[in-house]
Amino acid sequence: MLSGSYEFLPQDRVIFGRPAAEAVVETADRMAKRRLLIVASKTLSRKTDVVSKIQAALAERCVGVFDECIEHVPRASVLSLAAAVRKREPDLIVTVGGGTPIDTVKVTLLTMAADVTDEPGFDAMRIRVESDGSRVVPPIKDPPVRQIIVPTTLSGAEFSNLGGCTDPVRESRNRSASRSLAFDGHPCRRPRCRNYLLAKAATVHRCHLHSCTSAAVQIVAG
Repeated sequence: MLSGSYEFLPQDRVIFGRPAAEAVVETADRMAKRRLLIVASKTLSRKTDVVSKIQAALAERCVGVFDECIEHVPRASVLSLAAAVRKREPDLIVTVGGGTPIDTVKVTLLTMAADVTDEPGFDAMRIRVESDGSRVVPPIKDPPVRQIIVPTTLSGAEFSNLGGCTDPVRESRNRSASRSLAFDGHPCRRPRCRNYLLAKAATVHRCHLHSCTSAAVQIVAG
């Protein structure tokens, strides 16, 4: 007989059927956040109005937009975002897009929690299997800032407690995990994300890639 256990992640809310910009502002108000940094893919940021609408709705509370996320999340791109976060000092990150920006933010927040400032430092966070077959998941404390997510693809990255990036030396994908990576409810996901927002209009730009007719945008907050 199959046996085991399941641990629920700290997922407090999922918002759907609402414009993404409206839901982000409401979530920021609920969480009493005043300095929000938007992280998005280049395509959504520069070729659609999804990000600009959120930025306009936040007005002076938006401290900037980071859209330099790179596919497969190389370690260097994570460090670039970490530098932007330290410079802008946001009290909440709004992640807009699919797996690439979501993982970029997840791993960035974990590196900041673990005080990682260079590429070799990522090794201490990665999940690994020892020679005896045992699986090692390094413990990582809660990140200094949370994120809320507006997912625009069907990857489901906003619902997991894993974050992945690419090691250019080993040419392999590394995974890190933290319970605090789960989402919190509307725009974000949680390293730390406990809010999750589903916005249909934001996903329309990617629907043709999945042959879907009614995708929802999820805003996860964390």
